[in-house]
Amino acid sequence: MKNADNKIDRAEDYSAATKLLMSWNCPLLITHANPDGDALGCIVGLKTMLKSAGRDSIAAVYEDPSQHQRSLTGVDEVYVIKGKEDPVFSKVDGVVVMDTCAIAQLFPVADWLKAESVPRIVLDHHSTRDLPADLHLIDTTASSATLMLYRWAKSAGWDISGQAALSIFEGMATDTGWFRFSNTSPEALRAAADLIELGVNLDETNQRIYNQDPASLLRFSAMALSGLELHDNDSIALLCVTEQMTKDAKVTPDDTGYVVNSPLSVASVGVSALLVDWGKSVIKCSFRSKGGIDVAKLAATFGGGGHARAAGARIEAPLEEAKAMILKCIQEQKDTTPKCSE
Repeated sequence: MKNADNKIDRAEDYSAATKLLMSWNCPLLITHANPDGDALGCIVGLKTMLKSAGRDSIAAVYEDPSQHQRSLTGVDEVYVIKGKEDPVFSKVDGVVVMDTCAIAQLFPVADWLKAESVPRIVLDHHSTRDLPADLHLIDTTASSATLMLYRWAKSAGWDISGQAALSIFEGMATDTGWFRFSNTSPEALRAAADLIELGVNLDETNQRIYNQDPASLLRFSAMALSGLELHDNDSIALLCVTEQMTKDAKVTPDDTGYVVNSPLSVASVGVSALLVDWGKSVIKCSFRSKGGIDVAKLAATFGGGGHARAAGARIEAPLEEAKAMILKCIQEQKDTTPKCSE
């Protein structure tokens, strides 16, 4: 297996990936733990297109989808892997990993991937990568992994319609903040227009994803914001959530990441971090930045990964200790980040 390099994906790479994928009888389609819309759009979209091509595949996650994740099309049809001895591993003869190339983000299946020599393809747009594979499709300039899947589908001549079009669109839209974030590219907008022409209903999709949250998520957001801490002249926002707060709000890990964006509405805040204690001294961390701090580097310090402006990690430490470590790392990075005038 080969390690990923820094190259941008090429047309011939998609051709080679198609040839390898179609040589497998039953590929396993997986992504990172706690998958977002881009990750779920990838595995559901690829499974749907392979089905249209008459090919079997298994799209899988590691926990039952949350209510928020179920607002995305086709998510209820994904398989839930139950531990490293799950019988699904004996059925598959290849693996496609999408929207991550970091082994730490695949911890539910990382041991199996390390132990088995099953062939694999990785499709990803993040800067953090240490997962060996037979073929890497890597483009850190791509606005989303689903945009890369769209390229792959066009190259392979797969049927991009119905649920496939909707899954790809949902992934692109959620990873670009509904085409508002700085990663929104002309290519992404052209692809979105193509998918709308293929039948995606823009308003219905927006309403289903963003206006169907459970009341528990609003309660959680209120709890998280009640513990807001601002540091360094209000430039760093920390949201710390205890295990008891998550129980009181009745939320799951997949429900909690979105509140981290809220502090960025404050003019002085340049970086926001959400720390959620899920018990047993496991802290789930979500990081967001306006651009002055590279939170992918911050997440990598703790074994995580992501984008320069959006990343995440898991820290095995008590909540207060994790908070102190993160604050120190952010402050150190601020001190070493060149100013615009330099």
